[in-house]
Amino acid sequence: MGSVKREIIKELDEEDLSFYINIQFLECERKVVCCVVENE
Repeated sequence: MGSVKREIIKELDEEDLSFYINIQFLECERKVVCCVVENE
């Protein structure tokens, strides 16, 4: 079972995206990117 982490990322970089396994973007306010990250 993988742990689910909720993180708020203000600036997304390709390196940051490759760091996560599964990433789901959620709607956030004030141009802030929220995502649910699942780590195996």
